[in-house]
Amino acid sequence: MGTGLPHSALYQTVQCRDVAVLNWDDRQSRMLKLLRAIVFLLLALALCSGVSSSRGGDAAPSESQMKAAFLLNFPKYVEWPASSFTEPNSPIVVAIAGNEEVATEFAALSNGKSIDGHPIKLIRNPTSAECLECHILFIGSREARKVPEIVSELKSASVLTVGESEQFMDQGGMINLALRERRIALEVNLDATRQTELKISSKLMALARLKGGRK
Repeated sequence: MGTGLPHSALYQTVQCRDVAVLNWDDRQSRMLKLLRAIVFLLLALALCSGVSSSRGGDAAPSESQMKAAFLLNFPKYVEWPASSFTEPNSPIVVAIAGNEEVATEFAALSNGKSIDGHPIKLIRNPTSAECLECHILFIGSREARKVPEIVSELKSASVLTVGESEQFMDQGGMINLALRERRIALEVNLDATRQTELKISSKLMALARLKGGRK
């Protein structure tokens, strides 16, 4: 059946439709990128939630406060094996060694807090036995030289090791809170995390610079 349009007019109509489809696809692509950026930002803010409310005024949080906030929020994005908790309300134990500033900020942020029914418990300057029994172990820069020894002792334990030194990832640590251009950047060692029964959320992975994982 004929269209009733001259050939040139028909060509222009088809061409306009093609352009409209291309523009729509382009808008969809840009919208998806924008949504991904928004999700990324919201997750980053969620990881650091509580810092602003603990401070007076609009002053930017300190490096220690940011790291303490990450430590407090990691349990929302990490799953431990059931055997890591003896009771449904057993505490999530966070041990902090080698950085008293982070420990102090974490104590203030975690006071009275619980995650999925598990209260937060802080251990400062843990012993070797306490390191084996905790869920998260933060190793500050003052204890960086001990990282290889500590990681070796925790090889069979489901303990999330977190550090802040440049060599932490190379020494077998799982997550590094690296200071990059005055901002805390997440780095995840896939090789180290996959040697344990810990399950790290893809949402957290999306925020991090990943290392290893290739077969």
